Amino acid sequence: MKQVLLVDDDASFLLSLSDGLSGYADQFKVLTAANGKEAVEILQSQIIDLVITDLKMPVMDGFALLAHMSRDYPSVRVIVITAFGTTEIEQQVRELGTYQYLEKPLDLDELTTKIFQELNACERGFISGFSLSAFLQLVEMEKKNYALRISSKGRQGYLFFVDGALIEARTAEERGIEAALDIVRWDSATIEIRGCSKRKEGSIRRSICSILIEAFRREDERKHTEQTAAVQTLALHEEQDAAPSDGAVDDAENDTFNQGDSAMAHEIEQSLAILKDIDGFIGVGAFTAQGELVSSLSTSTAKLEELGALANDVLLKAQKATEVMGVGRGQMVHIEAPKAHILARCLNESTDFSSTATGKAHVHMILVLDQETNLGLAKLRLASVIQEVAPHFR
Repeated sequence: MKQVLLVDDDASFLLSLSDGLSGYADQFKVLTAANGKEAVEILQSQIIDLVITDLKMPVMDGFALLAHMSRDYPSVRVIVITAFGTTEIEQQVRELGTYQYLEKPLDLDELTTKIFQELNACERGFISGFSLSAFLQLVEMEKKNYALRISSKGRQGYLFFVDGALIEARTAEERGIEAALDIVRWDSATIEIRGCSKRKEGSIRRSICSILIEAFRREDERKHTEQTAAVQTLALHEEQDAAPSDGAVDDAENDTFNQGDSAMAHEIEQSLAILKDIDGFIGVGAFTAQGELVSSLSTSTAKLEELGALANDVLLKAQKATEVMGVGRGQMVHIEAPKAHILARCLNESTDFSSTATGKAHVHMILVLDQETNLGLAKLRLASVIQEVAPHFR
């Protein structure tokens, strides 16, 4: 049976929650802890599927508990209970996207819904550790005074907060803002609270949000530069290796986008930009029918390249199914995941859905959105943009 651990220093609050959830005793078991230290002891002795924790507690608070879990229990899902005073801060918290958040006083029905969502996600094998960016934004909003050690893939860095403001950062190679911009991009990071920051001043004078935006912008530029350089090198090698011909064009070449044309890739990127205005936008990519990434835009670490490689098979099967049913050619596949929507769309001007014809556009697009989004608007814009980029694939 699944086990849910409630962590809060308010004994009466814990008792009322336990009583309220007792009606689901046949579906999950509820355990309680009065602070983070007790929660860690329970995590060490039992298999816990979901932790629901307050942030402000004595002995060991919720932040220290989250940091400990990020290192030792990254697959255990978490719902954070908090009491933010303004609508603006509440909205910021709900946009973080990694934890589930609930505000006191709790609505039992809403809590129950969240519990089953998280437990069902576990059953589907969806495992998520803790997002460093989400944790840092919580530290800022709660005005914590922390010295954090961040570790990832053999690298270590330090972030120093005073009253929630990031004042200094360092890695083995960098200091100040450059170190912070490096650290916040680290994947699979573990977080260790080293105690209260003894620093009072530093060189950093920027919010966590602005640092994250700048860091991800740099990462997108780096990937774009590497991709452009790679396709240009490939195009140069192909041009050097090509044998003289009498002007005949191999049909196989027509099936592949001319990725050496960086100007054309940039034009496609400009067409994709309108999709960034959709609420909940995570990423979008345009691909050849063979799954080759031509151009993309992303505000996170969405794995667009891997999605593009899979889109061909998914769309082909969907189109074959609609042909068998005699309902017309299928153009879009919508995948709903616990924390995202994935829209895969195909435009193939060939009369045969399973092949690509010379001079006919055949393009795939993948759009990734979070759960809080206007799907109708997203589908309309995706249909419009794929028509707009089609000439580049003919």
